[in-house]
Amino acid sequence: MPQLENAEERGRVFQRCFKGVSKILRAERRLRRSEGGTATVEIMFAIPVLLGIVMMATDASLLMYQKSKLLELARDASRMVAVGNRTVDEAKTLTLSRVDESAAYDVAVVVDGEYVISRVSVPFNSVILFTGVFVGSAQLSGHAAMWMETSDESSEETS
Repeated sequence: MPQLENAEERGRVFQRCFKGVSKILRAERRLRRSEGGTATVEIMFAIPVLLGIVMMATDASLLMYQKSKLLELARDASRMVAVGNRTVDEAKTLTLSRVDESAAYDVAVVVDGEYVISRVSVPFNSVILFTGVFVGSAQLSGHAAMWMETSDESSEETS
């Protein structure tokens, strides 16, 4: 920086620098008071949050619907075998025929003494749309157990 010889010249340089700084400070105060564009910034922060909430609500409703469907399928499979209308293999086949073939449904029907126990399951990823990356390889399943009806009970009810 060059040396200034007299006080008058130093004063002029100081005033020019001060004017530049004061202009910057005035512009900064004006921008601080101005509220133009704040709504845009607020919306840009709110939109991802709102979209996330909508996506999670959609997936939750799909999961609840699918859980109710799986419980109904398991109950029907157990009922078919418990009343003696179908064998275990027939119940599995009929249950699988009632579901979407694109998903990997698994049906298990077991007769355990006096009970028929059935389980119908499907991977989470084939049910939910948006949040599948968070569940990994988890399964959604419906279980049902029914008491095996014997022919003695059936004949007593009809007489």
